[in-house]
Amino acid sequence: MSVSRSDLPWVRPSRFLDHLGRLWVISDTHWGHRRLREVLAPGVRPAHVDALMVQRWWETVELDDPVLHLGDVFMGDLAAADVPDRFPTLPGRIFLVPGNHDGTDKLAALAAVGWLMLEPFAFEYQGWTVRFSHQPLEDLAEGELNVHGHIHQNPPPTPRHFNASVERIDYRPVLLKHAIDQLIEANGGPRQWGAQPTAQRGR
Repeated sequence: MSVSRSDLPWVRPSRFLDHLGRLWVISDTHWGHRRLREVLAPGVRPAHVDALMVQRWWETVELDDPVLHLGDVFMGDLAAADVPDRFPTLPGRIFLVPGNHDGTDKLAALAAVGWLMLEPFAFEYQGWTVRFSHQPLEDLAEGELNVHGHIHQNPPPTPRHFNASVERIDYRPVLLKHAIDQLIEANGGPRQWGAQPTAQRGR
């Protein structure tokens, strides 16, 4: 039976914003995508990258920690039908903003093993609007930051972007709060003191 996007377990980002201090972020794992090693610059993704990402995820994330994945989870040698038997078992409660390679069949397979889906969203934090997406957003408005993936080893397009692709974060999830705090510090600090994270939009 085919599954439509509306059948998937879409949730609101408020499910994890209360746990911002232990929320991890990662993007563009591309498990099973051997050809990606040929597409990217030599040496960017090591030969054992799939096992390395699993090992570092387990070293980093506790069983009940929320994890935000910003898309492009698997492809190539891994198909949706392989998820029950071949996709790695990972700790954490995983929330996925789908990427351009995450078709509905893949999303359904990930949902069957407990992943939850998010539309691109934003929240207010320290006076900034932090926007989340798979691809980096262009033309950010004043007071906006963007956490994204998609561009792999390439540097963020502006100082107000954080690239969470695995090639930029040592192939392990990083604490989202640390990443955002670094962005804010690099852009002049909080725009107002004491602001708490509040979901701005999302399903």
